[in-house]
Amino acid sequence: MRLYKNLKPLGSGETAGINNKGVLICNTETLTGTVLLEVINCDNSIAGLTLTIGAGASSPNTHLDPNYFLFPFTVKRWTSLDWPMNGYELY
Repeated sequence: MRLYKNLKPLGSGETAGINNKGVLICNTETLTGTVLLEVINCDNSIAGLTLTIGAGASSPNTHLDPNYFLFPFTVKRWTSLDWPMNGYELY
């Protein structure tokens, strides 16, 4: 289990700090949203992941997806493909 001592807001499309240990993305909308996550690999190459993040807590969550996503590895950036979401770098 990882422990994080600090978090810093990270907006959609912004480049993350080089020493981050992960990212937390929260969907506050009432509909499921899609996010593109760029991950830094051990050889400094970039891999892209497409994520589905469920509906926010303001409505009953009838989806199987949670309304947040915690990715515990170094990321370069994340981009919301639907609407603004809240993102945080983890240190």
